[in-house]
Amino acid sequence: MSSIYVRGAFETMLMTLLAGLMLFLSGCAEDPRGRLNDIDTNNFGYLQLLREGRYEDAAIFIDYYVNPPRTGVYKDEILPATAAHGRVELVSKLVALGANVNFYLSPLHSAVYSGDVATVKYLLDHGANIEMDSHGETPLLYANRLGRDAVKQFLISKGANLNAKDMYGYSISEAQKSSEVRAKQAKISEQEWIARQKIYEQEEAVKNAEIAKKNQAIQAEWERLRNAPSTGEACDLACMNARGSADALKKMQDADNARRNRDSKADCVRSQGANAGFACR
Repeated sequence: MSSIYVRGAFETMLMTLLAGLMLFLSGCAEDPRGRLNDIDTNNFGYLQLLREGRYEDAAIFIDYYVNPPRTGVYKDEILPATAAHGRVELVSKLVALGANVNFYLSPLHSAVYSGDVATVKYLLDHGANIEMDSHGETPLLYANRLGRDAVKQFLISKGANLNAKDMYGYSISEAQKSSEVRAKQAKISEQEWIARQKIYEQEEAVKNAEIAKKNQAIQAEWERLRNAPSTGEACDLACMNARGSADALKKMQDADNARRNRDSKADCVRSQGANAGFACR
């Protein structure tokens, strides 16, 4: 009875060991790092995953190569790029590992770029500076310029400063007015150009008609003289008429070219503004 009991216990232990070994081998075979065999284990590899939209693999990368930190992987530097993709699940992993939400490349501005309100909210909830200046713009000014209206309204609801100035000295309301003025000026300029173009085409039609009429007169005179008796007086008259007609045509063409140059320079000055002195010589 005792030997049967011992044998049964041994078999149970053996089965347990075999089951554990099978589980261990199964875990090794399914090591998720195998999905990253084509990726360098540094910042560039992680950014490649983001570019390719492999966000699940990016999460695996963070788990194995950012925590614990490895050589060539810097949490602070990859956080802005992650925020720019609007992946709050990856942003939260990096922030939990200690990534700086106020890193100088501004993860918050990157999140604004993505247009993902959830990512913006997460960063603000974890200490991101809502008034951080990046290249002359707060997140609110940046959202306004990009037309990220949902993010803009969310930032305003969180108390973003509406009077903050951008690099050109405009607040949001002033920037809006400035853009409206520029749009109106552009529309007026376009309408003026269309009107001037019509006038120009009409003038061109008149000029072309006058030139065609002159050419017809010259051709008729040429035909008449060619068929007339050849005398010295007739030849002198033909030469004089030909020279006079040629001079008249040249004057008309020169005047037309001068007018075209004036119009072209005026258009250049209007379009170039402050740079007209250099660009419209």
